[in-house]
Amino acid sequence: MDSVEKYPNWVPSKWMTDIRPDPYIKVPYVVDAAMKHHKGRSSLVIQAGGHVGIWPAKLSDYFEFVVSFEPVLENYIACVHNIQANNVLMCLGCLSSGLELVKVSNSVGFGGSARISPKENTFATAATPI
Repeated sequence: MDSVEKYPNWVPSKWMTDIRPDPYIKVPYVVDAAMKHHKGRSSLVIQAGGHVGIWPAKLSDYFEFVVSFEPVLENYIACVHNIQANNVLMCLGCLSSGLELVKVSNSVGFGGSARISPKENTFATAATPI
């Protein structure tokens, strides 16, 4: 598999209408540190919040299959654009304890930051039970 470091990191622009390269997004080396304590290659990891593809792409180096959920459409598109590994399945939506629609708020910057929120300026997205 190709490592994520070989590719530019694309993020949604501040207007959330397109994606652009961002040299400030860093590869999560915490995954490398954590996986030093893990023996062998695991078969599956489920990851919530695609972080423009950086986390799922890095996890794909350690797992046979990565399933990643991203609730924000623009961030999901960036994930699909950024991930070069063929063992990552990106899903548009979020995770929950039940099948439902949840309100999500989105803040621009830092590779996207979405959270479940009952406040205004939210959008509804499908939540998949896990």
